[in-house]
Amino acid sequence: MPGADALTLRLPAEPATPSLVRRRVRGWLEVHQWPDDAVDDVILAVHEAVANVVDHAYAPGVDGQVVLTATLVPDGRERRVRIVVQDSGRWRSPPADPGYRGRGLQMVRSCMDVVDIRRGTDSRGGTDLVMLTPAVAAAPGRRVLTAGVRRSDPGLLGRVRRMRARARVVAGLAVRLLAAARRLRARRRRGSPPPAPQ
Repeated sequence: MPGADALTLRLPAEPATPSLVRRRVRGWLEVHQWPDDAVDDVILAVHEAVANVVDHAYAPGVDGQVVLTATLVPDGRERRVRIVVQDSGRWRSPPADPGYRGRGLQMVRSCMDVVDIRRGTDSRGGTDLVMLTPAVAAAPGRRVLTAGVRRSDPGLLGRVRRMRARARVVAGLAVRLLAAARRLRARRRRGSPPPAPQ
């Protein structure tokens, strides 16, 4: 229900799912007036976590699911979001040298305060990826400033805002590039030719 303190999504592990999850989580954060400068980090981490399930959790031809639960967590005068991404597939350890791909967990860790990977047991397969966002102001509508940056220092505050804006652009570009790479890989799996350059 819109505005609820928790969001649960249960979706098929297929290539279109990460973009659907991004839209739903973004809408849920906006309902809760999550600060704009913190939303993109959450979305990037969620995208990577769900895309990892789609790409790696299930063997080819297996119809798997991804379950995402996001919960608001009060933290004194601040608040956080606890996000759990679950699958019932199999764990594959990341390679020692991931090359130009395989850096999803690194990106998740760079966006989140806490990341905990809970692998299943022999009796219960699957993996739970538990994430906790950095804290933001509890009062809706309040802007969150970087620690130590005060409004009395407009020059530094302006530089922080410009850095955040550039970071959002880079994060958005990274998400689009990863999505394009996944679409291309999905086409190759189906045997479809890549789209002709325009």
